[in-house]
Amino acid sequence: MLERNFDAEDVLKIMALGDIDGPIVAGDNEGEWRCCVVGKLPWTSREAGIVTVVVREKSLIFVTTEWIDP
Repeated sequence: MLERNFDAEDVLKIMALGDIDGPIVAGDNEGEWRCCVVGKLPWTSREAGIVTVVVREKSLIFVTTEWIDP
């Protein structure tokens, strides 16, 4: 995250205010679902996305955070 200039607060803002963009697909293991949550941060006009895995409806794994190219 740091190499792309994101911090934990940025990730939480995107997760709270962003939307799922694209399909929700089955993850690698049973009970897992994978999606990309996309949102804008107040300090930039660019969108950022977080590849997210939902594990058994109980936990989230943030796989990566990246800038979305226009």
